[in-house]
Amino acid sequence: MFLAAVSIQRCSYLAKEPPLKELPEAYGMVDGRKIPLLRGGFTWRFPGGRLATTDAPAPDQMVENEPVHPVRPGAEMTLHFTKKDPHTIHASLWERSETLPSRDGKVTLPSEEGTYVLVIDAYWTEGHIQYAATIEVVTSPPVS
Repeated sequence: MFLAAVSIQRCSYLAKEPPLKELPEAYGMVDGRKIPLLRGGFTWRFPGGRLATTDAPAPDQMVENEPVHPVRPGAEMTLHFTKKDPHTIHASLWERSETLPSRDGKVTLPSEEGTYVLVIDAYWTEGHIQYAATIEVVTSPPVS
């Protein structure tokens, strides 16, 4: 009985992922088009226990001189992260402080036409990173 407990404990230890040494980059895919997500402020615990916390401009200021990405109303954005996927994602629109539906790494974008700053807050065991991009919901976005 003691041997079985030791084996289970060892397997669960081996199943843990090593801590990330670098901050993950992110992008979204909408209808076959890649939308880069700019990294903003973060809090991150690096291997060895070093904790780094940064501040960044507000999301609308961060994306001010960046391209605007056209999307169709109610489109689904699939999020992709380098290194490993976060355990929790929150998506919102900066202008409205409105939460967007998200599940399994997918975010449902607004159905109302307009230009929005999309904010993605992603959480890993190592910490939290905020990402942003500007999207424009249009009835006829360009075809990729």
